[in-house]
Amino acid sequence: MSAAKPTRVVEKSAAPPELTTSVSPPNSIKLAMDPAPASASDPSLVDPKEHVTRLTEDMFKKVAEYMRGELMATSDDYRLLETMNNVTRDKYSDMSALAQTLMGEMSKVQTTCKALFLGARSPQSASYPLIIRNDVDFSRYVVQIDEVSKQIDYLEQVANELDDYSKYLENRIQAVVSSSDPTLESASPHARYFVDLTEAKVKTLIK
Repeated sequence: MSAAKPTRVVEKSAAPPELTTSVSPPNSIKLAMDPAPASASDPSLVDPKEHVTRLTEDMFKKVAEYMRGELMATSDDYRLLETMNNVTRDKYSDMSALAQTLMGEMSKVQTTCKALFLGARSPQSASYPLIIRNDVDFSRYVVQIDEVSKQIDYLEQVANELDDYSKYLENRIQAVVSSSDPTLESASPHARYFVDLTEAKVKTLIK
């Protein structure tokens, strides 16, 4: 058997001693590294009067801006109303002028109608002066015009009926003439003459 190898023991070296010497920073660096005062960062330590004063000033500024905006909007509304009133006034002025012109024209037409209804002569003629009366009643003339219109309508209806009856007679005569009825061929000359005469008269009326 071979002999065992000897074990080598390595001893750990001791830790180096700690440095106890500290270097203090300069005064300028120390002042820059110091924290801010507690009163500047903590709201609870701020002066209440100063805080209330600042909030009050901010509130008054916002209220003033709001009131300024409201006043500007109201001013714009009043300016718009003023413009609308001016346009309306001009429009009514034009309508008033137009109404006065129409009144003058209506007065002329009424004067002419009165002169015509009274049988007055032309005003340019010195021997036949224009006669104008204010007590003329136009209603009776309107009634007469309506009656004449009704009579014209009735005459037109009668004329249409006569036209239809003439066409009916013409068709009957043409049918009788063109038919091969032995009674017509064997009729007397007087009957034949009457048929021809009636046909000629109907054709004349139609023309």
